[in-house]
Amino acid sequence: MPRLWETALGCIYRDTRINLRQLHEIAVKIAGLISTVFAIILPVGLIISGLMTTGVPANVTAYIIGTGGESIPLVLLLGVLMAFIMGMAGMALTAHLFLAVTLLPPLVTVGGINLTGAHLFVMYIVLYSGLTPPVAIAAFVASSVAQANPMKTALVSMRLGWTLFVVSFYLLFSPGLILQAPLPDIIYAIVTCGISIPMIVGGIEGYLLKVGGVAFWARPLVVIAGLMVGFPTTTWPVKTAGLALFLLVVLTLAIQSRRRSAGLAKPEAVAPTPVVSTTPPVSALELFNYLARHRLTIVISLFCVGAALLAAGLMIPFAILVYLAILAIAAAVILMRLLRKK
Repeated sequence: MPRLWETALGCIYRDTRINLRQLHEIAVKIAGLISTVFAIILPVGLIISGLMTTGVPANVTAYIIGTGGESIPLVLLLGVLMAFIMGMAGMALTAHLFLAVTLLPPLVTVGGINLTGAHLFVMYIVLYSGLTPPVAIAAFVASSVAQANPMKTALVSMRLGWTLFVVSFYLLFSPGLILQAPLPDIIYAIVTCGISIPMIVGGIEGYLLKVGGVAFWARPLVVIAGLMVGFPTTTWPVKTAGLALFLLVVLTLAIQSRRRSAGLAKPEAVAPTPVVSTTPPVSALELFNYLARHRLTIVISLFCVGAALLAAGLMIPFAILVYLAILAIAAAVILMRLLRKK
């Protein structure tokens, strides 16, 4: 109601009054936005309507369930793909209702998944499909309003909304997050999820609070550590390993930042070098000295990679990842011993 009075009062004064030329410009802009949205929705809407009318999604969903059998991860993967296809046109309600009838009953009966969590999982996935190229209906509409590049807006929105995709799996496997569990389980789920999400977002965006920028090599490790800490099906050893991996990465970044700032504060005097026609090759002694100066960063990075591979190999399980983790940790120990003898 106050907005209505403000609009009425704005029409009284000459400075705030909308004239015919401004009204014409507003109508043209609105018509352009409507035509753009209509051009995006119409083709995909026709495809989805044709699929719904012919009953193809029901057959596809039955095929998905028959193909996945009792493998819940495979059924979820194929179900996510189906939810993405049905949610492309922005018809979140229709896609949710259809998948709730066809996909959710096998998940609940075969996998023993909480019904409320399964509904939230489907709803989140369908909403996230509106941000994902190539259709990305929500991002394209927003780019039309903001007069921005549609595909760039879709890619940025997908990156910023990736947490929505992760949280959907958290809700699917953790009854504590939807407050349908005992009080200790609820507190445990909220704490682990609250620690995990900032780690994942920091790894994706390349920035951590109180730490600063995250190097390119450390961003995948931070994301893996966040998933290890927050995913509901991981055990205590895996969560502890993920937290240790995150602390090692943060410690390495802090040491690098401190060395960089110290180097900028106290620049070393460089003696003038004579100009020569050819550049001499780097000797083995110079290479050894360079590795010795950066031994701490190299050893910590190898330890972090080894811890991540070991945790992933034990969680999947996958023996090759465990062997690679052992090799990385052994290489870190050997380099630490060798480079110390400078």
